[in-house]
Amino acid sequence: MSLRNRQGIGFKTLVALVLAAALAVAGCGSDDSDDGGGGGGGGDQSAAVAEATEMVKEAMKPPQWETPGPAFDAKKAAGETVAIIAVTTEVPAVNELDEEMEKALNEVGVKTTVGDGKASPTEFARLMQQAVQADVAAIILNAVDPKAVAQPLKQAKAAGVPVITMFEADPSQPLPEGVVGRADFSYKEAGELLAAWASSDAEGDANGVAIQSSDAPSQAAMLGGFEDAWDRFCAECPLDVKDVSVAEWQSQLGPTVRSALLADPDVNYLLPMYDGMMLNIVPAVQQAGKIEQVKMGSLNATPAVMEFLVNGDIEMDIGESNPWLAWAAADQALRAVVGEKPVKDENVPLRVFTAENFPSEVGSEDDPTTWYGDVDFEEEYRKLWGLK
Repeated sequence: MSLRNRQGIGFKTLVALVLAAALAVAGCGSDDSDDGGGGGGGGDQSAAVAEATEMVKEAMKPPQWETPGPAFDAKKAAGETVAIIAVTTEVPAVNELDEEMEKALNEVGVKTTVGDGKASPTEFARLMQQAVQADVAAIILNAVDPKAVAQPLKQAKAAGVPVITMFEADPSQPLPEGVVGRADFSYKEAGELLAAWASSDAEGDANGVAIQSSDAPSQAAMLGGFEDAWDRFCAECPLDVKDVSVAEWQSQLGPTVRSALLADPDVNYLLPMYDGMMLNIVPAVQQAGKIEQVKMGSLNATPAVMEFLVNGDIEMDIGESNPWLAWAAADQALRAVVGEKPVKDENVPLRVFTAENFPSEVGSEDDPTTWYGDVDFEEEYRKLWGLK
């Protein structure tokens, strides 16, 4: 398997780095997070482990379609133009998302323009202003954090141009000013699954170190879900939460992990919130001679990190389908263009991968589009849009 060379550090890792840089340039800070700890909870431990096991077992199955909202006549948008602004086109997965959105929107006769944000808040703003001046029907921000374009969002709102975001935050979180809809998966659920897996795998005897990046926009929802589920499924299990900013992943993740393992030799689970961290964490665990003792799980199913799963260096990863997410973003944009209210949650599913189902239960370990079962989400969206 040679996924590492195909995707490099991974789309979500690069996006996280870009967003952190964008927020720094825009002067948007974030609160530091105190270390957390297990505790509270209570109840019968065996029942809690059984519940966690069932939750993970269900999430390992191929996802099913869940209709995000009412059907509508998307053909009313024919002839309109939607501007897609990408965080950067230097990453193949960003281009994949752009192409999938164009494909979906073109099916109902909507024209598209794609702008390369070049990982620059200045360029994000310029492209948004250009789109507003061109009187587009809607704007989709592909992994561009709204905090980095606060002023252009106000301008778009004043001009009556609806803005949709993706890869930005949990669907349960309030929409930023100037944003009418969001296409994303549930980071809260991802956090819950991560904690549930550790409890299930350890049979209630986990000693965990979680690693967050409090400056990442989706982090609050994911860590909140994780800590709530840890208290629910592994109430008596020790938990230490470390915070490493996205910009410091390369320089600080290794030392942070080595320090944590040295401070507590009984740590048996490392649980970074984003699997792009694994590219620095796995070598640190190997260097510490703990790769057999410490089990690891995370979120994003980045192809390079899934290679670690196949090789047995990590035990679990949670993923979502990028093409599915792209069609979800198109759905939100079309609803806004034709005057329908965007839905609160597009119900983009997550799937848990372990050695039990990966790669044995996916079409091709080298093709992420086969990892999420046989649901024809494109056909389901066509039905929602009145094309079938």
